[in-house]
Amino acid sequence: MIRKAVMTDCQPIHHLIQTSFQIYRHDPVTASALHETRLSIALRLSRHEEAFVCMKDNRIVGCIFYAQNQHVCTFFRLSVDPAYQGQGISKLLLKTVEQEALNRSCHELMCETRATNIPFYAKQGYEEVSFNTSSSLYVFKKSLNMSKKTWQCA
Repeated sequence: MIRKAVMTDCQPIHHLIQTSFQIYRHDPVTASALHETRLSIALRLSRHEEAFVCMKDNRIVGCIFYAQNQHVCTFFRLSVDPAYQGQGISKLLLKTVEQEALNRSCHELMCETRATNIPFYAKQGYEEVSFNTSSSLYVFKKSLNMSKKTWQCA
């Protein structure tokens, strides 16, 4: 089940982000996600950022943060518990943000990612637009077709 994150989710979201980003702890480029705290997550949710969480087995196993700036939606911190990876949760969270962006009349989605994640985003229809030298991350975008909203069945 996918739902919007609420303030009481800060602790489990923090734990999830720390767990899922541990694979990058020894990378030459430090994952900024590893510096998140419960407070920084609460501040994100209390300002202009929002998040969706994926619930399985009565706990949060995935999340994605996003923010809208005019007609562009940027997403970040796409995280899935390692025990639940490979089950399509990232794709489901991404599709949920895409639908939310369409509902808000956004024209495109943007993200920054590491080289290891490029195949995933390319498969989802994202295109590399640049390389951010300050973060050492690749910038990807996806143009949204405003006339073609995706309808989901309950």
